[in-house]
Amino acid sequence: MKRNREGMVNYFVKVIDSKEVRRDVLEGSKETIAILRTQDEIAELRARKRELHKRLRRETRELSGLLVELEAALPQLTKKELDGMFPKPPAQKATKMKDSKGKKKAAPELPKLPEEVETNKLRRLESALSTIEERLSRL
Repeated sequence: MKRNREGMVNYFVKVIDSKEVRRDVLEGSKETIAILRTQDEIAELRARKRELHKRLRRETRELSGLLVELEAALPQLTKKELDGMFPKPPAQKATKMKDSKGKKKAAPELPKLPEEVETNKLRRLESALSTIEERLSRL
């Protein structure tokens, strides 16, 4: 056995099907990158969810403040005084919200936040994935 400069013994192992081993390693790397990409997407979704939650809380606080101001601005009347001021409308059946074609209307959608810019980490993962796929195609 040969020893190198540090006194360590060098061992060499012959790989019988080196192309297959290389292919397996590259496919494993490809799967790992796919998992990392998924984790990155999940992290972005969580960040967006936190931002939406913060926005919802901020708008809820604002609405609460506006309701307090409205209640303070309205005159303080009793129910009897209010009933005397306005005549009662004729009773109508409660109907569901429907459009002109008779279909139920969908609830209005919340405005979407602008799409976040793709992170450098995701770009690096995608470039590594394309490199791996290129190597696989050469084998």
